[in-house]
Amino acid sequence: MLILYQLIIGTAFAVFFPILLLFVLATGTHKELLHERLGLYKGLGIKAKGVSRIWLHGASVGEVKAICVLVGQLRTLVPGSQFVVTTMTVTGRKVARQQLGEDVICLLTPLDVPLIVNRVVRVVDPDCYICIETELWPILLNTLASKGIPAFLVNGRMSENSKKNYLKFRMLFSRVINSFDRLSFISDEHRHRFISLGGDPDKMRVDGNIKYDLPIPEKAKQIRQNYLNLLSTDEKKEILIGGSTHRGEEEILANVWKELNRDKPLLLIIAPRHLERIAAIEAMLTERSLAFHTFSALKNGEQRSHPIVLLDTLGELSLLYSIGTYIFCGGSLVKYGGHNIMEAAMWDKVVLYGPDMADFLDGKKLLESVGGGVMVNNSHELLEQLKQFRADPSSYEDLCRRAGTIAKEQQGAGQRQALLVAETLL
Repeated sequence: MLILYQLIIGTAFAVFFPILLLFVLATGTHKELLHERLGLYKGLGIKAKGVSRIWLHGASVGEVKAICVLVGQLRTLVPGSQFVVTTMTVTGRKVARQQLGEDVICLLTPLDVPLIVNRVVRVVDPDCYICIETELWPILLNTLASKGIPAFLVNGRMSENSKKNYLKFRMLFSRVINSFDRLSFISDEHRHRFISLGGDPDKMRVDGNIKYDLPIPEKAKQIRQNYLNLLSTDEKKEILIGGSTHRGEEEILANVWKELNRDKPLLLIIAPRHLERIAAIEAMLTERSLAFHTFSALKNGEQRSHPIVLLDTLGELSLLYSIGTYIFCGGSLVKYGGHNIMEAAMWDKVVLYGPDMADFLDGKKLLESVGGGVMVNNSHELLEQLKQFRADPSSYEDLCRRAGTIAKEQQGAGQRQALLVAETLL
């Protein structure tokens, strides 16, 4: 199956690459993107003698947050290590560069094509490879195994639908999974899905979810005050934050905000998951005659006078949750699978979300077990739930404390998974 996969991928690359290359040369579009996808990396340099080079890979922004936790732990456990981070998306790479600093090399993932993979593994020359969640690249993992480079799967997860798809190619993916030296999962449920694909149980363990290992920053009070000052508001004023929203959810939030704002002033912050949708959201708000500011304009000195703010900058939402009175986490009232609700809960916030939380069911169960997470099926239920919170502030504050307590109890997953890697390198 692996040979067949290599043959198919190699043939497809040979057929379509010349067409893609002509398009890039003619238009100039995606030049940098193509360069890195081909593994033509700049700035790597030769690995220093006696220094461990650790290659971490994640899909996009969510995985980058987990990578940041791991890098922080590994800096302590394996001092002097060099880190190379690859992401599937350009946005993920951008956030990685912002959050990890100049000493970490952040690149785009190479195409899983034999010639490209062989070159990349030779140039990166990693002492180990760490894959976040479920990025299973057969040729890359087989190449690493053939060269004796240890590979780890951390924060492992797999949905039931994904398992069904992988089962169709069980012969291939059982070999891919067993290419990992060790695998760590967010829960036993996900571990069993990998076992059903032919994975070796002796290589597997459960360590919790790094995405929930989100300690409050040291200067939390100052961070909160800075945001309040920027928004020209204070702790007594109510703020509704719609985090990681998708198409259709911004309209719902705008309608809900309009109703709530009639009874009592409410600042609405909309934070779309994908910044390329900013123009469409601005058009929607303008069409409804709803005046707004962009967050970037406020940071550039504009004074807030409108009751709606559109977050158009990267990497700030998890901190911005600190000032929210009410939180709705998007990607859940639409078919997407939800987003990380613990980012808000760690700030002692109840989190509201829609019915589609397939990607974060473990977090949903944890918060709901203490009343710190509330599912709403539509805009009407979202509105009514927020009205209930407003009507009984003392009960709401109690639920917020519970949400924060259980979120903080999830700390430690990053250290456990980093130790799994460090034990091999030391």
